[in-house]
Amino acid sequence: MNVIEQFNKVPCFPFNSSYVDEGMDYLDMMDPFWTHQHYYPNENVNTDNKTILYYGLHNQGATCYLNSVLQVLFMTKGFREAVESHCGQDQKTADFHLKSLFKALKTSETHTKDILSILGIGNVYEQRDAAEYFENILSMVNPYVSQIFKGHLRHTMRCSEGHVTSDEPGPFWTLPLSIENPSDSNKTYSVRDGFEKFFKSSTVSEMYCDQCNEKSYSTIACKMEHHPKILTLLLKRFEFDYHSMSYTKNDCCVEVPHTLRTKNCDYELYAVVDHVGSLRGGHYTARIKSYDDHNWYVFDDSYVTQPNPQSISHMNNERSQSVYLLMYKKSRAPDQPGEEEIKKRGGIKVYGRGMEENRRRIEENKRGME
Repeated sequence: MNVIEQFNKVPCFPFNSSYVDEGMDYLDMMDPFWTHQHYYPNENVNTDNKTILYYGLHNQGATCYLNSVLQVLFMTKGFREAVESHCGQDQKTADFHLKSLFKALKTSETHTKDILSILGIGNVYEQRDAAEYFENILSMVNPYVSQIFKGHLRHTMRCSEGHVTSDEPGPFWTLPLSIENPSDSNKTYSVRDGFEKFFKSSTVSEMYCDQCNEKSYSTIACKMEHHPKILTLLLKRFEFDYHSMSYTKNDCCVEVPHTLRTKNCDYELYAVVDHVGSLRGGHYTARIKSYDDHNWYVFDDSYVTQPNPQSISHMNNERSQSVYLLMYKKSRAPDQPGEEEIKKRGGIKVYGRGMEENRRRIEENKRGME
């Protein structure tokens, strides 16, 4: 029995620290939520028996953290199209090497040596943080290419008398959500609750106000001024423990919603980066919903697999101990009718009052010019 046959019979390998020492980065556990049907990269098929050519990435040692992020970027339609359309021929840029990688990934399993070099990664046997390199890549490419992931926050501080003492706008790639204190008795952290809590105001003491000329209690509020097309949530599983004076991993069970709603728009989950194992000897994989056939795929270095249909039926209320990065794509504004509602109305899209008024004036101006 060869290695591939063994892998298909046993869906995961028991963790052994020697794997990392020897440069091997195997999956030491699998989230029980996902069971897999394994396919060779050139044999991935959907339920209609149509070939879906999604290919894997070689693990250069312990580079699963980078592979998972690159697969998410490749499977993000707007990002891939921007890379392919707006990247030049300068071989010293990350854009050029991403474009080359994406081209190769369309036809075969490929390596990441050029991307590793442009990112300054020398030791391929050292596991690093997927979130860090997700942000590194977005910071290095052309701003037009990365703009679909960029949002803007505004942090405002007011003293007890209502004076604004601080007003700081700033861009973000990811929203970090703390998972230190799960709210329910089952020790399950709710991403939806954490997302809402991120934007709730908080009170701090002893903050100086120039207008009051004294220190007082102040309120800090956070508002999302620009909603990105792709909203990325970072679950803060890796925290510094002041008792042990080292970083530790929080394996708390997390409840992941399929949709998120903000004041201005709705978001739908389309990609997840998972981390299993310990801080230094774990493994990263990615689960991504394809925009080609709307099926979910699991990208595990060289392996591209599909979850069993029974697993997909529970997608609306997943509980997992491995989720780390969550990517949501913007779907529509809450007050905007969906496609089904539009069909019920005879295919006529209903506009907001202001948009309808503007359209009426434009029509009147056209008639006046005739």
